[in-house]
Amino acid sequence: MITSRTYLLNLKFLLLLLPLLFHPAIIFPDCSSNDLFFDNCARNLNEYTFLKSYQFDQSQLKKLGLRPTVKYSSIFSKGSEYFFSVCNENRTDNNKMILKLYDSNERLITSTYDPVFNRYFSKFKFPCRRTGVYYIEFSFQGALDGCGAGMVGIKM
Repeated sequence: MITSRTYLLNLKFLLLLLPLLFHPAIIFPDCSSNDLFFDNCARNLNEYTFLKSYQFDQSQLKKLGLRPTVKYSSIFSKGSEYFFSVCNENRTDNNKMILKLYDSNERLITSTYDPVFNRYFSKFKFPCRRTGVYYIEFSFQGALDGCGAGMVGIKM
């Protein structure tokens, strides 16, 4: 028998996933045919449940005359902890993928790159304290071409 608590948890999870399932995004050809690359990136999630992956090919954006930055919107739930990880193909010192997380007012919350100390981080955790729309932005630091993936996991 389904209790009201179970029903509410299922409804909360469905409301969380719904925007991800119908999210409009530009689809680009794979910049990697290497499944091992994505499998290794997904391993970074550890105890978090896989939620969404994003592939980012900066060279394809430039060919289309688009800005070499991509921003997605997602709805995150209060009380859940989210884990973000970025993985670069052929990563070099001048070719690092950056993930920035913004709140609903598009104020920067955190990033995988700290410009003050010129430090790069491949992952971070975000304990959500307020249900709402958040923006995830991908770009590359100082590179003309870059290819990578971003992974998002959740712990409820």
